[in-house]
Amino acid sequence: MTQETQLCALSECASFYIEDCLARGQSKSTARSKSVHLDSFIEWCRGKGIASISGVTKFVMEDYRLHVAKHRKKNGDPLSMASQKLKLMTVTVWLKRLEYFDVLDAEFAVRFELPKVPRPLPKNVPDEEEMEQIFQQALTSGPMVLRDSAILETYYATGMRQVCDRYASK
Repeated sequence: MTQETQLCALSECASFYIEDCLARGQSKSTARSKSVHLDSFIEWCRGKGIASISGVTKFVMEDYRLHVAKHRKKNGDPLSMASQKLKLMTVTVWLKRLEYFDVLDAEFAVRFELPKVPRPLPKNVPDEEEMEQIFQQALTSGPMVLRDSAILETYYATGMRQVCDRYASK
């Protein structure tokens, strides 16, 4: 790590990254969102006495993960897993991009595990009558009737939600 890297302030590195995001075609809205998350991380780092990018290590990231997990919204509720993941992902992608530019060695950011976000169950599950209509459509669609019916029956019987939702919305 060079002396120049050690002196690179977190806020300077964040500004460089946001400019890079815009130069790579990301929207201003995306860049603004990333900037907010990075500002939050940088403020947290300042509270820990970390002012330069060289001070960000895997241990700092693990400590920040705990901070994010314990963080409460203004109403006292914890952050959702999706919000936690977004905050942490913004920082890890930033570190990876800085590594790409040889600003720091952030191999730990590649191995950093983000929280798992549970997939919500579908809200619009077709009832039996709607499924019958879907199956009837498959029966009248030509020479692939047997195949189409088997596929739809499999989707319905196994609860393959993405596909059932797609067919139900037609």
